[in-house]
Amino acid sequence: MRACIDRPTPETVCDPLHVAITGWVLAGGVSAAQRVEAYDGDRLVGGTTLLYDRPDVCAAHGLTAPVPAGFTVVATLPHRIGERSVTLELRAATATDAAAVSIATVNVVLATRDYRHNHFGAALTDTQSEPWDRSQVFGSGPSLREGSPECLALLMRYLGAPPCAVIDIGCGLGYYGRHLLAAGYAWLGVERKDDDCRELARMGLPHRRVDGRTLPFEAGAFECGLCIEVLEHVRDLDAFLAEVRRVVRRRFIVSVPNAELIAYLQDVSAVPWHMLEADHHRFFSRPTLARVLGRHFRSVEVFDYAPHPIRTSEGLELPYHLLAVATA
Repeated sequence: MRACIDRPTPETVCDPLHVAITGWVLAGGVSAAQRVEAYDGDRLVGGTTLLYDRPDVCAAHGLTAPVPAGFTVVATLPHRIGERSVTLELRAATATDAAAVSIATVNVVLATRDYRHNHFGAALTDTQSEPWDRSQVFGSGPSLREGSPECLALLMRYLGAPPCAVIDIGCGLGYYGRHLLAAGYAWLGVERKDDDCRELARMGLPHRRVDGRTLPFEAGAFECGLCIEVLEHVRDLDAFLAEVRRVVRRRFIVSVPNAELIAYLQDVSAVPWHMLEADHHRFFSRPTLARVLGRHFRSVEVFDYAPHPIRTSEGLELPYHLLAVATA
């Protein structure tokens, strides 16, 4: 048999969970194989019986009639994760019950990171019996224990020197509270999720359980307020911000996802996953965030932070989040 592997070329970096091998095979010059298989040693790691016409191959070999010589084999090598490289052997057979014979080999470099450990890594395994429901993918999920060190540094910059009384609205598991308390701020977290409140109590962090609509405090009870990745979840923004303004007497600091990314990343067909959470009701640009806050606070300035890992086709760095500082 005559055969050639077109892709991957030797030493190409491949994902061991998905190595796509394309090429062609001719048996006897006028017929094609009925199946092509990929082997790692003696282990069968992929195969196909769907061979297709390759007019370029037929023309190169002087064949006038179409011959299904092309193949695409997807090899799966989870047992090789963590290794640097592997040599795969392609074998082909001309009949369903015939023994496959070796036709080509290719050596590829393997990516060493195991992406099955990522969020939603179960999608890379065969453990799912049914497709996921939309709510399972785009739901908010549990609150995160860690936050952004860059955001924390900005909070400390714009809160001013401690001590000052700070209310953290929608504080989650208190990442920012832990650091602000350690720095000398009089921090209080408010949260509506029961699970988060139980965890805050377990960690000994000062907090109040709220209903998400009202804040059970006197007017001007806090010098500053925080809302970190919360406003996008709020349906009635003006009612919410009026309640915040009632209890905050000096400064309100907000962080939200930067919806401007959608326009910049359209050329690369990407939308930040965080934007697609099922309970995101609002999407903010710099001007819209400033205008919404400006209806309740005397002055507003909007900054950005945390570069997104994807850049534009021109190489522009794009901020993942917006940070607004509103002064009462």
